[in-house]
Amino acid sequence: MASLYKKVINGKAYWYLRQMAWVQGKPKLASQRYLGTAAEIEALLDAREQVMVPARSRHLGFGDVAAVWGLLQRLDVAGVIDAVVGSRRG
Repeated sequence: MASLYKKVINGKAYWYLRQMAWVQGKPKLASQRYLGTAAEIEALLDAREQVMVPARSRHLGFGDVAAVWGLLQRLDVAGVIDAVVGSRRG
C-alpha cells in the first residue's frame, strides 16, 4: 500500500511516496520515491493543471431535437392540441 511520508531534514520538510510490503510476517519498505518539498509539489500540480485545461472549447448540440421530441410525446402535446382545436380535417 502506498502512503505519503514526511522527512524533516534541517527543519525543512521533504515528501516521499512509500510502498510497504509484508515480508515474513513483518512490514518492510518495498520502494520509496522522492516527491519534493510542498512548494515543488504544488508547482508541479499547477503546471499539470495548465497543460490539461484547454484554451477554449466548442460545445455542439447533440440530441437536442430528440430530447424535445421525447418530452413532447410524454406530455402528449399533440393530444392536448387536438382536444382544444379539434382533429385534422382531410
